[in-house]
Amino acid sequence: MNIVNFAHNLRMGDDGVWICSDFKNVSYPEDGHARNFLIEDKSFWFRHRNECILAAVKKFHPTGGILDVGGGNGFVTRRLLDEGFDCALLEPGIVGALNAKRIRGIPQVICSNLESAQFEYGRLGAIGMFDVIEHIPDDSSTIDKVYNLLHKNGFFYCTVPMHPWLWSQHDVSAGHFRRYTRSGL
Repeated sequence: MNIVNFAHNLRMGDDGVWICSDFKNVSYPEDGHARNFLIEDKSFWFRHRNECILAAVKKFHPTGGILDVGGGNGFVTRRLLDEGFDCALLEPGIVGALNAKRIRGIPQVICSNLESAQFEYGRLGAIGMFDVIEHIPDDSSTIDKVYNLLHKNGFFYCTVPMHPWLWSQHDVSAGHFRRYTRSGL
């Protein structure tokens, strides 16, 4: 399934990445994708998180493709593709989008944020936001938008940083607006 067919504000760039020229900036460090790319494959945390995500997706198998929103360098998307899931990556940072396309070999990469890409409501089978919503000032509105984009039996998968008492300078430098509690999420 070509997830890009459900978006209306994209054009193909010369590098094979779908782009949206009028998207809003996000709260994420400018060098974040380059730094993460150096450690993702070797990091216990990134590998373990991928195993947890994969277990959830296998347990709650989507009907249709998965749009990995804010998917960075494509570490999660690549794993889902390797496990046989139809998956596309949406990443507003050009460095992450290009790493996903060129180095990780993700076929469908979109350089945009979710709102600007203008996906059709009710068309997506699943959306993943893995350590993303804490970077969004109004997370509730974004989750409402995700809900509207999913078809009737669609799934929303997400991971977030937990425990507000763990808030630190790392959260500030990472561009986080919050940490979550189970009930708050």
